[in-house]
Amino acid sequence: MEFKNPKYTNRHHTAIECEINHEDLGWVPFVCPKDQDHGTPVNTEALFIAMVASGNVENEDTQTEQELADIAQVEMDAANRQTLIETDWYIIRHYETGDVVPENITLSRAAARSAIVGTLPE
Repeated sequence: MEFKNPKYTNRHHTAIECEINHEDLGWVPFVCPKDQDHGTPVNTEALFIAMVASGNVENEDTQTEQELADIAQVEMDAANRQTLIETDWYIIRHYETGDVVPENITLSRAAARSAIVGTLPE
């Protein structure tokens, strides 16, 4: 199958967006997953391999340093929020039974809270 303008859609290189030459429609946009067939009549595995083998797949890293830093911060905020979620039960148990929250949990929760920069989604 003919393709042009292949570009990875993410840093993990799990999909390539491109244009394919459809026999009836001509050149049409297409996203080709690395290892999934979404019921398209296109053999996506073979197409993905052909695009990679061509050596012409552009990387997606056209993002600025600030955009990359912002993405990293969002990911870090999510990880820190997850830490809080996973340890909330210690706080609830403390208020319900008076059991002491272990110091390492208290410290990790404080570190997680202070590291979160973004606001919570509404």
